[in-house]
Amino acid sequence: MDWYESLFLQMCAHVLSEARMSDTARVSGKPNYDITATRRIVGSYRKEAQLAYDAPAALEKISSGAKYVVLILVREHQFINALQNLKEKCHVVLSATMETDARASAVSNYYVDVAICKPF
Repeated sequence: MDWYESLFLQMCAHVLSEARMSDTARVSGKPNYDITATRRIVGSYRKEAQLAYDAPAALEKISSGAKYVVLILVREHQFINALQNLKEKCHVVLSATMETDARASAVSNYYVDVAICKPF
């Protein structure tokens, strides 16, 4: 297993754990992953991995020389492929979409995309 595959699996577990803890604590609203624990996980891996919370930031980091970017997108809609535009501009090595228990509205939950991206 390559190091970035381990990082990807750890980020997926982190996203699910944070979502579960927020749900247990009855925290409402959009999940926030811009926290120290997220930055520590990415920082514990190789220095060429950087963190982004939206596609433009991920592309900016790649164009600035990042070898790998961990992208975490939180969104309300499951059926929109939030990574499609990104796939046209860089290589999305690994990605997963996870549903959280956090309510986005009366009829939907928030979804989180986790992706490992690198330049073509």
